[in-house]
Amino acid sequence: MIPQTNSWNGIKINTAAIPSIEMRILSNTLIKAVEQFFETPENQADFKRWKKERAKPV
Repeated sequence: MIPQTNSWNGIKINTAAIPSIEMRILSNTLIKAVEQFFETPENQADFKRWKKERAKPV
């Protein structure tokens, strides 16, 4: 379930007020950007390194 209100750096966003068509447009834009980001081998390598670092016990 998506929270009704999200807060980031003190900015509050009422996600329930975003029309579903706008949410779909934003989601599609984000997905395309992520796909484009991961087309680059160096970004894929950075992500693998990040995952490996994150998996280390604290």
